[in-house]
This record gives sequence, structure tokens and C-alpha cells, in this order.
Amino acid sequence: MIIPDFCSEPPLDFGRASNRKDFEAALRRVEGRLGSHYPVLIAGEPVDTLDRIVSYNPAHPGQVIGTHSVADLVHVDRAVQAGWETFPFWSRTSVEERALVLLRAAEAVRKRRHELGALMVYEVGKPW
Repeated sequence: MIIPDFCSEPPLDFGRASNRKDFEAALRRVEGRLGSHYPVLIAGEPVDTLDRIVSYNPAHPGQVIGTHSVADLVHVDRAVQAGWETFPFWSRTSVEERALVLLRAAEAVRKRRHELGALMVYEVGKPW
């Protein structure tokens, strides 16, 4: 199996009208989901908790980006246990297959580039 050489993703060129249009559409999509709740994930399963963190847009402090469940020590122990249960399988996974997992993750991020950038605009007041 041949693994491609690493190559950084070039910056998004907002001088191109198509990139601006796509990013503006992503801003609208993300804005429509603001205020959503995000549970903790343990072994791929959502775990909701009563303790929550509220994330606000620093550029507009009244705007809630979302709420996030807070894990306690019991949740952390469960997550660590889930990791140890998965370790035997992962430890037998070839380096090539592990690299492919990372490459698939990178491709997923690349496909959601506008959406993730739009989320940063709201979450950290990042200008675009």
C-alpha cells in the first residue's frame, strides 16, 4: 500500500467569488444550528449530563453557540475503560491501516472546511 506524502491544505482564497458564496452559505447553515446541545461521547455513544458548559459568541455575548455536557470522574473512567477495551484490536491494526484512518479523517475535515470555518467565526469571533 502506498501512502501519499503529507501536504498542508492551502489557505482558502476569499478573493474567489465561489469561495465567498460557499462560505456565506456555511455561515447561514451553522447559524441555524446555534444553541444546540452536545453530549459527551463515550465509546461512540452520547452521554448527557446535568452539568453543562454554555459557549457564547465573544463578538456577540448574548448569542449562545451551544451547550456541552460536562464529564465527571465516572465518565472519564468509562471512557478510559472503553479505550482499553479497544486497544487489543487497534494494536493489531497495521501502520498502513492506521494511516488510512487518519487520511479519511483529514478528507472528512476537508469536505466540511467551510462549515468548520463558519463555526469558528461564531465560536471565537474569528474574522473571515
